[in-house]
Amino acid sequence: MDDSRARKYQLSKVLAVLVTAALAAVLAIASPAAADTTVTTTDLTSDLNPSTYGDAITLTATVTGDAPTGSVTFTDGATTLDVVALVGGVAVLVTDELTAGDHTIVATYGGDLGNDPSTSTGLVQSVESVETATNLDSDANPSQYGDSVTLTATVIGGDPTGTVSFDDGATHLGDGTVTDGEATLTTSTLSVGDHTITATYAGDANHDGSTSNNLVQTVAVVGTTTLLESSANPSDFGEAVTFTATVLGDSPTGSVSFDDGATHLGDGTVTDGEATLTTSALSVGSHTVTATYSGDTNNDMSVSAELVQSVGVVGTTTTVVSDANPSVLGDLVTFTATVTGADPTGTVTFTDGATVLGSAPVDGSGEASLETSTLAVGAHTITATYSGDDNNGVSSDDLVQTVDKLGTATTLASSLNPSTTADSVTLTATVTGGPTPTGSVTFKDGATVLGSANLNGSGVATLGAGPFTAGAHSLTATYGGDANHVGSSGSLTQTSTAPVVPPVVPPVTPPVTPPTPPPPPKPTVTFDISTDKASVGDKVTLKWSTKHAETVTASGDWRGARPTKGTAKVRMGERGTYVFKLTVANASGKQTATVQVVASRKAKELELVVTDELVLVGTPVAVRADGLAQGETYTIRLAGKVLISGKADKKGDVNKTFTLPTTTAEGAVPLTITGSNPGRKGEAVLNVIKPKTLEVEVADDKVRKNEEQTVTVSGLLAGEEVKVMYLGKKITTGTADANGEFTYAFNVGAEKGKRKVKVIGAVPSRVGEAEFAVTRDGGDVGGHEDGL
Repeated sequence: MDDSRARKYQLSKVLAVLVTAALAAVLAIASPAAADTTVTTTDLTSDLNPSTYGDAITLTATVTGDAPTGSVTFTDGATTLDVVALVGGVAVLVTDELTAGDHTIVATYGGDLGNDPSTSTGLVQSVESVETATNLDSDANPSQYGDSVTLTATVIGGDPTGTVSFDDGATHLGDGTVTDGEATLTTSTLSVGDHTITATYAGDANHDGSTSNNLVQTVAVVGTTTLLESSANPSDFGEAVTFTATVLGDSPTGSVSFDDGATHLGDGTVTDGEATLTTSALSVGSHTVTATYSGDTNNDMSVSAELVQSVGVVGTTTTVVSDANPSVLGDLVTFTATVTGADPTGTVTFTDGATVLGSAPVDGSGEASLETSTLAVGAHTITATYSGDDNNGVSSDDLVQTVDKLGTATTLASSLNPSTTADSVTLTATVTGGPTPTGSVTFKDGATVLGSANLNGSGVATLGAGPFTAGAHSLTATYGGDANHVGSSGSLTQTSTAPVVPPVVPPVTPPVTPPTPPPPPKPTVTFDISTDKASVGDKVTLKWSTKHAETVTASGDWRGARPTKGTAKVRMGERGTYVFKLTVANASGKQTATVQVVASRKAKELELVVTDELVLVGTPVAVRADGLAQGETYTIRLAGKVLISGKADKKGDVNKTFTLPTTTAEGAVPLTITGSNPGRKGEAVLNVIKPKTLEVEVADDKVRKNEEQTVTVSGLLAGEEVKVMYLGKKITTGTADANGEFTYAFNVGAEKGKRKVKVIGAVPSRVGEAEFAVTRDGGDVGGHEDGL
């Protein structure tokens, strides 16, 4: 009953008691002595039988007797319902508090001075339970996979209590407690598709159970967005480019297809919301690249915006060297251009200033060569220009080629030696060396110029001289050289004596001509060099000895006459191959010995380069070094242990890849390179990490919804990158501090349940997680558990 009815009912009971008490007092005064009493009867009736729980029932007790007064007590079994005063022999009780079921109601009249007590027969009052109806509704229909959906069951009829069971077909989703006629259940675990959900109210002592209408809850796949990035844009031809597709959705899985227009580049598996593809096969030009996410059971497919990847030609480097510099007029000189790039093809054009010497194709090793013997004496700026190709850019290099004059040798002969002070002689100078020399020869007797004569077409000049005074005369013939020949000189000692008057002697028989002496042995030469490899600026030592040599002549990268035995030091002026020749000769023939040395750039302090990123043991590591001499032996050590040995390439560089041993210690590990030149080395540091379970802690085991939780991860390396995942999504990235720790505070969201926060280090094998609970008020968790 409502509040006004209850107040009226209580007031009537009070008034009835007061009236009954007053009437009893009056009767007691008027009748001081007991009199005979009247037998009474009490009848009990109900105005609504059967009734329904909650109905207001009027129970009427009628007492017959001699104007009975007093009160009537209404009982339900052993329970007293109320005491009501008689008014005109009638007592009325109105109640709506009877529970469902059969109740035996008895009205007992207490009697008064003139009337006996009496009790009615039991009235069986039947109270039926309330019929209910249950309605079911959803706060989000349709919904997306992973959304929190709140199902509300409204139970109509009476004041129901108890529980409601929520079911998806034969699958029990959970129960809700009925409060103020409603029960709710929140879930985010419904799979994609249509779900026929019912809510079944179990009923209670006074209310019938009921089942709701079928609610078809439609769960759609999550709409996704795919973002596409390039690691290098623009890039060079042949450069490895990594395309990264980031798929935004609800913990998406599956794959991403990477396409260049109609050309399929490859697929990548989605891990932690990302898929990657690395390729170095893109041709020069613009490429319209897209990433298409295939979708999965719970996430819709999506296509990224177009990414225009620009691929340019590779920058090239051209280096030109000469196999003989300086050279001698007429020498065959080979110019070699080395082009570095992405497998360069095409041609190299060699020019001498504005004059084109010729072109040569670039071979498979990146080299092009041109031979020439037509360079004039002097300095020539030789330029090698690489033409480029579809994938490689143009580049050039130059050098100064020095062409020296030809060496010559001058011999001097006398037509009469010894001679007398009365004789004239003919001096003959013969100049040899390459093409026939031209110019003139000056003849001297000591410091006295005897005269000059031009060389004829055979390289011979003659001069009549004498007679000479008695004695020995040091005669020289000096060739002054020409545009293509260096000068040289020859000498002899002319002996002059006074003429002798021959005595008169009788004729004699002519003497027998002595036999011609045998020719000398053929000359030999031993020729050595201190090293066959040197650096620019170094000096090499040449050492030789000869036997039976009348002349010793140097050629190639040194010139001139040499003694029959000796040493010489030669400085390496620039990079290239130096060739030294030594020719010995006599009347029996000649022999030539050759040595050579390769001059590389000056050895310098070595530079060792490795990645400055964290490197996982067991993975490949690229290492690069320069500063070595060409072909110099090197050794690379990791933490003092030999890792790689070998020889530098022709540029003095090292490019190697090794697998980082799994036994390598974690942290900063020293990497060193040493060359064969003592005291030179390069150093670098490799930041090594290993797979491990990270230590992840949360500040609170329980956090109220929509409040902050703080996660702290330790056991990282200083500067290591970390990624924090919550509810299947990346919520932040950062780097560890100097102590190897990282802390982040985040909002836990509005939904109750068990939660996990996951932290991933620099590589997926370095991971850890922590659990906590999101509650409504800091107490019970309720709700459900969400994974990562």
